[in-house]
Amino acid sequence: MRSQLSSNTFTRSPLVISVSFSNLEYSVTEKNGNTKRILHGVAGSIPACQLCAIMGPSGAGKTSLLNILGARVTDGVSGEVLFNDQPPTKASRRLMGFVMQRDIFLETLTVQDTLRTTALLRMPASHTSSEKIKRAETVIDEMGLRKCAHTRIAPQGLRGGGISGGELKRLNVANELLADPALLFLDEPTTGLDSTSALALTASLKTLSQESGRTIVASIHQPSGKVVSLFDFLIVLCDGRIVFQGEPERICPYLAAIGFPCPPGWSASDHMMELVNSADEERKSLLVREYEKRLEWDSESDRFTMRTCSSDRPEALQQQQLQQEGTHPLSASAQTAATSSNNLRLLPIRSGAFPAVPEGEEEGEEGLVGGELVCRKEKARVRTSGSSSLAATAATPAASVSMSQVSPAATAVPSSVYSSPTPLVEAGLQGGSLVGLSRPFSSPSPTGGPAEPPERGGIKGRGDSPPRVLSRELTIEQFVAKFEKRPSWFYLTGVLMQRECKNLEGKILDPPQLLQHVAMCIALGVLFFQTLTERELQENPGAMKTMEGFLFFITIYFCFTPMFNALFVFPAEKRVVAKERSSKAYPFSAYFVSKTVAEIPSQFLIPVLCVSIAYFMSGLYLEPGAFFSTLLIVYVTEMAASAWGLVFSAAIKDFTAMFTSAVVVSQVLFLSSGFLVAAENIPVWIRWVRAISFMRYAYEGAMVVHLEGQQIGETAGDVILRDRLGISISFGGAVAAQMVAAVGLRLLTYLILRFSKSAKQVQ
Repeated sequence: MRSQLSSNTFTRSPLVISVSFSNLEYSVTEKNGNTKRILHGVAGSIPACQLCAIMGPSGAGKTSLLNILGARVTDGVSGEVLFNDQPPTKASRRLMGFVMQRDIFLETLTVQDTLRTTALLRMPASHTSSEKIKRAETVIDEMGLRKCAHTRIAPQGLRGGGISGGELKRLNVANELLADPALLFLDEPTTGLDSTSALALTASLKTLSQESGRTIVASIHQPSGKVVSLFDFLIVLCDGRIVFQGEPERICPYLAAIGFPCPPGWSASDHMMELVNSADEERKSLLVREYEKRLEWDSESDRFTMRTCSSDRPEALQQQQLQQEGTHPLSASAQTAATSSNNLRLLPIRSGAFPAVPEGEEEGEEGLVGGELVCRKEKARVRTSGSSSLAATAATPAASVSMSQVSPAATAVPSSVYSSPTPLVEAGLQGGSLVGLSRPFSSPSPTGGPAEPPERGGIKGRGDSPPRVLSRELTIEQFVAKFEKRPSWFYLTGVLMQRECKNLEGKILDPPQLLQHVAMCIALGVLFFQTLTERELQENPGAMKTMEGFLFFITIYFCFTPMFNALFVFPAEKRVVAKERSSKAYPFSAYFVSKTVAEIPSQFLIPVLCVSIAYFMSGLYLEPGAFFSTLLIVYVTEMAASAWGLVFSAAIKDFTAMFTSAVVVSQVLFLSSGFLVAAENIPVWIRWVRAISFMRYAYEGAMVVHLEGQQIGETAGDVILRDRLGISISFGGAVAAQMVAAVGLRLLTYLILRFSKSAKQVQ
């Protein structure tokens, strides 16, 4: 993957969004009924237009916090989350992207099909279909996916191969970037990648955040010092509580001030992770207490900040470093007293508040590089006045920099991103800087004063789209209503129908599946070869029982196969739909209608193929009416069976429970079909099951086709149906019963998926 994303890919700057949260608590109920608390009243803020990392060991609550901020989890959550000081709404979710740690896609589609569909679904209605497809092709190139664009996503090892793990991770990111989210969440995006790929991906996210004005939040596990140096803001969790939030360069002085100086040769991030991973509960409690002691709401910047103290400053850190080397004039007891948390004088922190290092004085192993405090192995990021470039200097010692050579503005983080009390909605790109904000967001002037505000400009559109001028007073809802209009319901349904047809094509035309059906029908035809001809039925008394067994098997085959195929296939598709629904990509009714309509013709192929092979090999009546009637009853049976499978898949979350329930119910329906047990022999109190047994209607409908109006030896077919088999239903009644089951069960599936909370959550 390329190390940087081209800014040309993202010319439209979305609404600038900052995030704040307070008193967030999250609990889950375990299988044994006990309640487990994941988050314990955490509070914090994420500045707009910055790349933020949520760090912590396994089980610290990183993914839980990310899911809550991204509106992916609502059950068991209490507290407040605000976007631009507004509570989350459906409109705000339209402006979010969420890259999950698990890569959830329809595996039968290619990379190109997946990204094109996402572009058609999620890009605003103001863009034409050709513009959306062009955008998808551009992202394919930028994310390094061109060589696998026509490869199925299916995991490697299956037929047709599949894309690699790294390609799958890049596809996951590209799929969300297509929607141009103003706020992008990523759940451990570097997991599974080597160090080089992880650094390249993080650098790409950094570029995306800087050049397009997006707020990007990523949970990350055990990052390297180089990766951490690319983040603008860190939130560190320990056992469901926050122990640090702020710029990465503040980790070393903060830890030193509370009595945990960074050892020589350690990066700040490694030292922090070592502390929060410790088995010493008292140490963890101290980290939590010291953080909570410094947490305050800054009304000027309108966000949570950490206050600092004199011991957090670089010169205090330098003194502690010198003491470790045995050169500090203070005694150990004096040093301990100086750094004791009980003797700290709390002062409000602001960017650039650290005192200047006297000219000529060199920094130690932890020092200032380009205006930022770093540790020995964390000198990968260098910022200078008027520049946001990244310098890969981790491999070589950084030169000593005196604060007198650095402009005060060089060390100041622009507060214009988050300090405005009104939503920042005017954001355009001119010359790589965000323009049109209520306060300037460009680099400071060389003199150290505030930058001159650029001329008012509109948001540029993609391609030949006209620029759009925004009002500064627009809320998130107004912005979405005006500029993020979703395509019409019919347009979305058409796009989803095309995707579903491609998905079904990959399943139905899959050679192993076709081979299974063809082989089964050939075997059936061979066993019953020419045993059901009209002559055999007239002369052979046992031919009647043979025909009954043949028709029962072929109808029951199309009862079990579609039903259990839905059990195995639909759960994966359900997870994809849940992920897309959480992003408000389309209404659920559009998906369900498209799936139902697409399956009507696609499910006709296998019955035609199988019935044709077995029917003519067995020698059944060579009449068009009998053949097409048999084909019709098999087809509607397949539709009803598939609908039964969808109900089980939608209603039951656990796969084992779902499969067990489907097996029990299908066997009961099978036994009540009338082939093994006569209807009059079934107990009265359970005989009602026959009314809902789609297997009964399949079997009886097929028997009516081949016996009604026929003469079997010396006995009329109608007599056999009525007296021997106890079948009183007509062929039309059997078909109607199957159609009612297919439509009714699909409607039930829709209601379950539409209103069930568990069905809406991505598993």
